[in-house]
Amino acid sequence: MGNLIEFRCGLIDFQVGRNHGKLNFDPAIYIEQCAKSKMKRVMFTCKDAYGDAYYESNLVEQNTMAGNDYLGAAVSKAHELNLELYAYYNVFLDDIYADAHPEHRMIDKAGNPVISYDYYKSLCPNSPYAAVVRERITELIFNYDVDGLFLDITYFRGGTCFCKYCKSEFMKMYGYELRNDISPGTPEYMDFNEFRRATRAMILTTIADTVKEIKNIP
Repeated sequence: MGNLIEFRCGLIDFQVGRNHGKLNFDPAIYIEQCAKSKMKRVMFTCKDAYGDAYYESNLVEQNTMAGNDYLGAAVSKAHELNLELYAYYNVFLDDIYADAHPEHRMIDKAGNPVISYDYYKSLCPNSPYAAVVRERITELIFNYDVDGLFLDITYFRGGTCFCKYCKSEFMKMYGYELRNDISPGTPEYMDFNEFRRATRAMILTTIADTVKEIKNIP
């Protein structure tokens, strides 16, 4: 038992929207309770699936029900108490952006916009939304001294996407058309899965490289 390493990590993951009254939540108190529970690291939501920010931003709408800079308060208290704080960022789900740019949404094989987890609108990383995400995360990392990022929902929904952007990129990569009626178990479906993995790797690598450059990490 002498080699046992005690490591506790907390995750505050809230997807609340705006259809309620003011949020009764104090980030500093939450972080204090994490410290009392002997946590060493906390992942704290800064942008949820609805598209709301819980930090000050010129690029993302702040949830008006929060009323203040949750992330700033959490970072300040975490560093005071010697906790690492990682900013949770929901990447491919963003209802506010999807409503403004429906052409950037993931599309299923029937040609319909994808809904994830019964509620949320999924955005495609092959669309111009990918550049928007990178710009937003760049702003976040510049303005907040977080210890890292937790990027949630960075994958395609099962059997998607068939938007015009995916079809264009697929044609460039494989030299033939991505059809909506593609069947599992075929060589074409193998290419389709490889294409989605490559797309995901590309956006995550780009974000990671951006963060390393800003933070001067080798």
